[in-house]
Amino acid sequence: MSRESEWVEFALRGDFPAEAEFREGSKPNHIIVEWEVVGADDAPRRNSPFVIVIDPDAIDRYERSDQRKQGRIRRRICKIVEHQRRYYEPDGPVDVFEPFIVQIDEGDL
Repeated sequence: MSRESEWVEFALRGDFPAEAEFREGSKPNHIIVEWEVVGADDAPRRNSPFVIVIDPDAIDRYERSDQRKQGRIRRRICKIVEHQRRYYEPDGPVDVFEPFIVQIDEGDL
């Protein structure tokens, strides 16, 4: 797992279902979050694609900060993801061309 995917899992673990898996996508700063949902036919299946794209500079900024500022950065990232998840349908189609993407840039912090 990349540094970025490990950090996103550390920062956001509590914001997703307990069984959620965080894995690296096509690039080290693309993190795919997967968990099981119940489909329309009441059968368990994977959620529709949910991807977090984080700017490595945001993680650098976190690591260079003191503990107080690290807490603020982590809370800000959690709020960004929480806000975007309001528009996400986990029981949507799995085989979509475009996944649901949350972009986190260093400038957002």
